[in-house]
Amino acid sequence: MANGAVEDRLQPTFETCSHESFTYRELRANFHIVNSSHLFMKLPDPADAATGFEVSIVYEGEEVFHGKSLPAPAEGPEAAPGGAPTKLALPLLRGRNEVTVRTLTSPARETTFPIFYKTALRDWIESILKALIILVLIQFFVVQTFYIPTASMELTLRPGDYIMVEKVSYLFTSPSRGDVVVFQFPEDPRKDFIKRMVARERDTLEVIRKRLIVNGRELVEPYTVHMDRSEDPLGQPQYRPYRDFFGPMQVPDRSIFVMGDNRDKSHDSRMWGHLPLFRLKGKAFLVYWPFRQFGLIRHEHGPFKDLGKTPP
Repeated sequence: MANGAVEDRLQPTFETCSHESFTYRELRANFHIVNSSHLFMKLPDPADAATGFEVSIVYEGEEVFHGKSLPAPAEGPEAAPGGAPTKLALPLLRGRNEVTVRTLTSPARETTFPIFYKTALRDWIESILKALIILVLIQFFVVQTFYIPTASMELTLRPGDYIMVEKVSYLFTSPSRGDVVVFQFPEDPRKDFIKRMVARERDTLEVIRKRLIVNGRELVEPYTVHMDRSEDPLGQPQYRPYRDFFGPMQVPDRSIFVMGDNRDKSHDSRMWGHLPLFRLKGKAFLVYWPFRQFGLIRHEHGPFKDLGKTPP
């Protein structure tokens, strides 16, 4: 008879020292893992009551236990209703125990199944390690947290904000103008920066008196702030090359141009140049701390609408 068919007939029940009971089906559902070094087993099938059963346990290739459970006498002080077999205590060793159950009928029926004994402490430690591994994989491949140390993205993001960045989108799509992106700083890849993408490859842009012009059109950017109101001795805004006057320039292929929303306090592409796409780490999507700042990060695509395709 096939082993699977035998298991349908031989389905022992178990009980731990703390009187917790479970069936063979529940053992299988728990991947044959138990946290008790001793189990009490019996066969509930009335057909086996007249003969009893025997059990052997093999551990690392050696038989470490062999025992029999005989039916209780039908009469006398040890009598049991129906002559049911008594429970058999199974000593388990840490790790995999191969348990073979065999009826004492003729012909005998038997089945073999594993029982993995793990201490509660080991099971707890393994659960924590698995959770940490999953967390690391998520952090590395899916979502990562970042801390905002500077004011370069005010008022969209403030110093002290903790944000979440997803790393999946840019594996399948290109970043869009207006996205808030996290990337490796090209001049020191050990550092991570966060800025807003304002131009993509082959876009032409320039900055004139702090106003951003992309592909010949001046953008209205409600999310930006300009906090430096300093003037020269003649009462005119001070000339700040790169920051307030930049370009025109065309963004190279496989690159983007990024700027901080706090335009006067941001060290961005105006100072160190275009950002190669391979430096992108992901797209910021959530502020999760402090709680009063909790919310989705806005990716402002409206100002870049109708810019058209980048020139050839």
